[in-house]
Formats: sequence, structure tokens, C-alpha cells
Amino acid sequence: MHLTIKVFILPIIFVLLFGGCNNQPPNDEISSTATVVTTPALEQDVITGTRIVFVTHGATSNPFWAVVKRGADQAATDFSLTVEYRSPKEFDMELMAQMVEEVVTTSPDALVVSIPDVEALTPAIENGIRANIPVISINAGREAATNLGVLTHIGQLEYEAGSQAGKRLVRAGVRHGFCVNQEVGNLAIDARCQGFSDAMLEVGGIADTLAVDQTDLVATQQRIGMALEAVSTVDGILTGGSIGIAALKSLKEKNMLDKVTLATFDLSPEIIEAIQNEEILFAVDQQQYLQGYLPVMLLHLYLSNGHVPVNDVTPTGPGFVTIENVDAVLEATEKGTR
Repeated sequence: MHLTIKVFILPIIFVLLFGGCNNQPPNDEISSTATVVTTPALEQDVITGTRIVFVTHGATSNPFWAVVKRGADQAATDFSLTVEYRSPKEFDMELMAQMVEEVVTTSPDALVVSIPDVEALTPAIENGIRANIPVISINAGREAATNLGVLTHIGQLEYEAGSQAGKRLVRAGVRHGFCVNQEVGNLAIDARCQGFSDAMLEVGGIADTLAVDQTDLVATQQRIGMALEAVSTVDGILTGGSIGIAALKSLKEKNMLDKVTLATFDLSPEIIEAIQNEEILFAVDQQQYLQGYLPVMLLHLYLSNGHVPVNDVTPTGPGFVTIENVDAVLEATEKGTR
């Protein structure tokens, strides 16, 4: 149970410097603690010892998840509480389920989880809910979250994102596309590829799914190149994350940039540059910074004031970054918040 106390803050400012996202301690467990920062003589309510733990399927060594953690860290600072971040080094659902179970035994004030594999993760998450730990899911697991009874799910509408991406590629003339799946078994990426496939089928097109290993970008680049050689009718590719750059390198190596239209999910400085150079048609932006920031904010409000989100999903995407608006998001991408 949380204790609310009145405190008067002395005219001293405490500043906490966080370590870089890639300086991970053993087991990929990353913690950040924020300290109250106020002006003198302001009376305020402080929840003592509030601790929120993230357990996700993505390590912060991955550029995408590093942005999620930056959002969580900033919210920890803004709302003066403790946030911890835990994840497997690789996509490992058995290990992730164990991590959730371990966190539940420590009785955190709240839990934030991604749910890429419903069957593997549901028992552990249900144990947390039975222990009266408030839970918010992020990124993957929208449908599962509703059934589990979490407070809300924060993330991109994945099927809709894949469908809208497919329709944009169709308008660009694509009729036979590859949807590259860099994390086989992740229901969110499966939903993207299904949306993409349905959009292609609506116009009589063809959609294939190409499985790759995101931990080996050199092998991924080669795999994409071999697939392009094997299926000469492919005129479009939809990828995700760092796979977009691997696909771009493959197209350049095969001299196929003028024959195959490339689009990708998620942003990076390299993706932004490729859009500016008109080598990538667009990037689907799911604003993962919000997937780190918003659950901390909402859980702070829930724990301190009883606020409960009205909707079972809080969408952070899809948005689309194209040649028309790419310059507007460049600065934020370089700062690591987009």
C-alpha cells in the first residue's frame, strides 16, 4: 500500500545522471531512479518508494528498444519514481516468462510488459494480476491484453499498420511484395505481415513472408538478395527496424533500387537519410518513445490518484514518415526520441 506524505522541499536540487543505454549490467537488467526536483518551499504530495518494472522481449542494445527505455527513464525523472528495465538478450519467450515470474515475487508497485507470445507469457502475467500488481502492456499483445484484463495496452495497431503500409506500396505500383519477418513467433510482426498480405490481395497482388534473423544483419542481407534472385517478379519489400538498412544494401548490391520499392517499420538516422535520398519510400513510425513514457505516466496517475485509462488500447501508431515530412522528425531521431 502506498503512503502519501506531505513534504517541504529544501532549496537544494538533486540531479541524477543516467548511464548510456548500451552500458548494460549483467543479465540485461537496467535500473533508473529519479529524484524529486522542485523549486524551494513548494508543498507537494510524494508517493514513497514507487517502483515500476518493465519486462520486454527487446533488449536496449537494440536501437528500437533503446528509445523505449529513454521514454521510461524520462517519465521516471518527470514523476519522481523508480523504473527498472529487464529483457532477454535475444528473443527468448521462456526466459522472458521466467523474468516476469521473478519480478512478481519482488512485489513491484506496477508492471509493464510486452506480450509477443500469448501462450508463453500469459501464466506469468496472470500471476502478477492475481497478486494485485497493476499491469500495462506495451508494443506487442493488443488482443491478449484485453483478455488478460490489464489496465490498457500502449502500442501500434499492428494489423492496421501492415494494411496501411501495403496500400501505400500498392499505390506506388507494387504488385508482388515481400514482408520481411525478423522475429518469427512475435504475434505483432505476424499481424503486420497479415495486414500487408490482405492489402496486396485486395488488388490481385501477391504477398510472401520472408523470415530472417535480425541478430545477423550480414546473413539477412544475403538472404534478401537470394530471395530477390529466386523470385524475379518481386517489386516491393516491407521490412522492420534495422532490417530496412540490410534490405537497402542488398538492393544496391543487386542494382535493383529502380526495380524494387522499399519501405520499412521504425526510424533510425540511417532510415531517415535513406528516405531523404528517396531510396526508402516511407517508414512506419510507431513512436516507441511513447511506449516507454506513457505507461509510467499512466501508472503514476493510477497509483497516486486512482485514474484508470478508459480505453483498452492507447495507440501510438501507425504514423508515416515520407519525403514530405522527413525533415520534421530528423532532429528527434538524432536525439534518440523518435
